[in-house]
Amino acid sequence: MKKYAALLALLAFVSVLAAGLGTAAPQGTVMVKETNFKIIMAGTAKAGSTTFVVKNASNLPHDFAIKGPGVSKKTPKIKPGGTARLTVTLRKGKYQVWCSVSGHSSLGMKRTISAV
Repeated sequence: MKKYAALLALLAFVSVLAAGLGTAAPQGTVMVKETNFKIIMAGTAKAGSTTFVVKNASNLPHDFAIKGPGVSKKTPKIKPGGTARLTVTLRKGKYQVWCSVSGHSSLGMKRTISAV
């Protein structure tokens, strides 16, 4: 019985971990993980209404900004361990995403994604 309980606990942990890395999200949702000076997320998103679920997995405050065809938005600052949601309508094309907290993008918190 202890083996089954341990297996169930392991499966639950793996499911939570996978969700945090952007692999288990509903359609129209993009999971984003911000660490110290890195943004971890898929490189593509489907055009249309998209919600970015941003988890701050670092010990510093961050935010999440996006700019591209018809979009220029950002979240409020996200406290360490916190989560924010940002819903935008993506058109096909390229978008810049970054943390707009002073100095963070120059330290690596920026990337380009594509809406397809």
